[in-house]
Amino acid sequence: MHESDHVGLPSQCRVNSYNPLLLRIWQANMDIQPVSNPFAAIAYMLGYITKDEMSEREAVKEALGKMPPSASTLQLLTKMGNAILSFREVSKEETMMLLLGEPLIFTSVATVFIPAFPPDQRHKSTVSRQVLLKKNPGSKEVWQQTIIDHYMRRPRGNLWDSLSLYEFASWFQVDGKVEGEGPDGETWAGEEPEDSAQEPTEPGEDREGK
Repeated sequence: MHESDHVGLPSQCRVNSYNPLLLRIWQANMDIQPVSNPFAAIAYMLGYITKDEMSEREAVKEALGKMPPSASTLQLLTKMGNAILSFREVSKEETMMLLLGEPLIFTSVATVFIPAFPPDQRHKSTVSRQVLLKKNPGSKEVWQQTIIDHYMRRPRGNLWDSLSLYEFASWFQVDGKVEGEGPDGETWAGEEPEDSAQEPTEPGEDREGK
C-alpha cells in the first residue's frame, strides 16, 4: 500500500484514511488502517462481525434489574427473552431480506457434522417429548441418534462391511420418520426398511442408486 499524501493534512482532519488508487477502484467509503500480521487481520474481522449490540444488552440488564429477588429461573429467562425480542436492532439490509422472504444465510455446499471425539467426550441430546411419550416406559432409547450411531447400525455384508464412516456420511442421509423402523423410526435415503436394505451405491452414483 502506497503512503497517501492525503492522510493527515490539516484541511482533511475529518476525512477517513484512504488510498487514492484503491479509492478510484472501490468508489465507496474507505477507512484503511495498517495491519502488521495475519493474526491482527483475523482478530479485527472477528471482532467487527461479533461486536455486541449495546442497546440490546442494556435493555436486558434493565429488564432483569426490575425483577424481584424471589423471581424464578423461568421468570428471569422469560423476561430476558422478551427484552431481546423487543429491543433488538435490525439493520436495513436484514429488514429488506426478511420482507422479501430471502434467506439470511445460504451455502452451495452441504456439510455433515461427524462428532469424531472420544466416546466419553461426545455430547448427547434426548429425543423430543413427543417421541418419549410413544416409547415403552422402560425403554432406554432416549438419546438422539448421531451419524456414528446410524453407521454402527448399518446392514452387514458385501460393500457395507468395507464402507467407511466418511463414505457413509457422504452417500446417505436421514430420509424421515417412519413408524416401526429402528429405535427412533429412521430410514436412510437409498435404503429400504428392515432387512431389505439396498446395497450402497458406487462412487459417482446418486443416493437413489440411479
